[in-house]
Amino acid sequence: MTLAGFLLGTVSGSGTATAVSLGSVAWPVLRRAGYPREQAGGMLAAAGIGAILSPPTLGAAAFIRGKRISTGSPKSGTEVIANRLLQAAGLNPETDVSPQRLELGKTVDAMKDGSIDGFVRSGGLPTGGVTDLFTSAGDRVEFIDISDLLPKMQEINPVYAEGTVSAAAYGTPGDVQTIVVPNLLLVRNDFPTGNACAITRLMFDKKADLEKVHPAAKELDPKVAVDTAPVELAPGARTALQQLGGT
Repeated sequence: MTLAGFLLGTVSGSGTATAVSLGSVAWPVLRRAGYPREQAGGMLAAAGIGAILSPPTLGAAAFIRGKRISTGSPKSGTEVIANRLLQAAGLNPETDVSPQRLELGKTVDAMKDGSIDGFVRSGGLPTGGVTDLFTSAGDRVEFIDISDLLPKMQEINPVYAEGTVSAAAYGTPGDVQTIVVPNLLLVRNDFPTGNACAITRLMFDKKADLEKVHPAAKELDPKVAVDTAPVELAPGARTALQQLGGT
């Protein structure tokens, strides 16, 4: 029984979930075998402890292998990130999952009607379509903590960092650890310096207006904006950020 708890714990990571899952099967068996209620309960409790002593080792791969997963629109940034995440989890994006290359609207519809099992999304918090899904589906959908994949993702590109999907973003029971990546506004090398400076200033001058369009604009910070590595910061943008106290 305790060994089963250790094995199940490598997937669930939850003592309560492990005990309940085993108990639904083992409790009647133990009682029929003549174990007193107290002893049977103690064995199940010990099995639950196994999940704590033997934490999850399979990670996200255990949940999505063989599943129908939307990886975003073809050739989109979301698709790039989705394929990297799958590879970081030790999965082949083409053979270990059934990839569905859907844009967000179709992804949400497919989640609602059950034609896909999950999806990868890269975007600001909150994203309208994801809000719609959590509002309509409630506790039938949840986020997967993928933070254990961060070291592998950073081997691909060091810009990936640990982040959090706060409970307030989508009304979830608690915060969920995730992986974040910065968004950059790119221009050509010959883009006029004055224009780059003006556009950068405009974004910060109109920050309050942008926040009304999307809450993610609240995170605009000149001190953070100067860090665009490995992409070189445009000279005009650098001038604007210096004027705004970014350096």
